[in-house]
Amino acid sequence: MKKKKGEYGSLKYRRKLVILRTILYFALSLAIFAAGYLTTHDRKNLLTVVAVLGLLPASKSLVNMIMFLKAKGCSQNAFAAISPFDQHLFPQYDLYITSYQKNFDISHMVVKDQLLLGYTEDPKCDLAACKEFLSTACKQGGVKDVSEKIITGSSASAVPMPVAAMRSDLPWQTACGSITMMRKSSLRC
Repeated sequence: MKKKKGEYGSLKYRRKLVILRTILYFALSLAIFAAGYLTTHDRKNLLTVVAVLGLLPASKSLVNMIMFLKAKGCSQNAFAAISPFDQHLFPQYDLYITSYQKNFDISHMVVKDQLLLGYTEDPKCDLAACKEFLSTACKQGGVKDVSEKIITGSSASAVPMPVAAMRSDLPWQTACGSITMMRKSSLRC
């Protein structure tokens, strides 16, 4: 079953696809090279050039695969603790935010009014740098007056409290669609 970016399990699904794609690209380049070598019994032929050029997308896919292998995503325990509170929120799971300086593994993120709340299970995540990056991305996207809060925890028992605090019967505003805007521009999963 195909998963969209931001859905729970999308990182694992995309990781499998990228691994298969990388293997296919390298196998295709190797097959083209082998076909050229077997027909001419020499490496100096046109199919060798095609095979070498085929290594460019294969190498790009390899870099993408390495990034997917580094990302952990949201654990099953955290998802079980968070999902009951997502009914009226705009939830995003399995986010891996990349910046020039650092990468941030965000398990869950929601937007309510002018509050952007993220949860990471990675104890090494630099919360201040992540908050600064999200603030900059919102400002560059034209979204103003957004408060960012990133919390960390290794156990899922701490998760529902901040998410539950966001629940209310007030009408929802999604901060001018900031999550959708950031997913398209600067959040690369």
